Amino acid sequence: MMQGLRKIWIDSDGGVDDALAIMCAIRHPELELVGVSTVFGNVAPRKAARNIALVQSLAGSGAVPVHTGCVQPLQGSWRHARHIHGEDGLGGASAGHALGYEEGVVRDEGAEAALDALARFARGGGTLIALGPLTNLARALSRSPGAFDERDEVIIMGGSLSVPWVRRGGL
Repeated sequence: MMQGLRKIWIDSDGGVDDALAIMCAIRHPELELVGVSTVFGNVAPRKAARNIALVQSLAGSGAVPVHTGCVQPLQGSWRHARHIHGEDGLGGASAGHALGYEEGVVRDEGAEAALDALARFARGGGTLIALGPLTNLARALSRSPGAFDERDEVIIMGGSLSVPWVRRGGL
């Protein structure tokens, strides 16, 4: 017997793959999406936030807050993925459509506010799902070292399309 919905927070870089994952999470009968943070990756965090708000609207989730997070990696420079996800991050799906979303969903208060919101969620338990670069998680953890101690689990989508495998003496 289920004791309630599993609360989840998704950290996303706003691409096509993340849109599908968010739609599935919204429509899953055992999950409650309580927050989203965005990070650089497929597109810039502000564009990612807009994409996620649009996806939420299409999936009928209501007004789950979307927090705009980190715009640069901790080291090195950011490289977008427009060549894979298109200019809008959604493969052009939003082009020419009058897709709207509820006002106030996107919280463009800056990365620090997003990191604080992420840490507050982590302290309360639940599942954290990271679908993009892990910069928001790393920065939230460095700001609030014990924040992730009480969470149920962290799920990370990791990997790379363009980094070759090391066959000997390495990974």
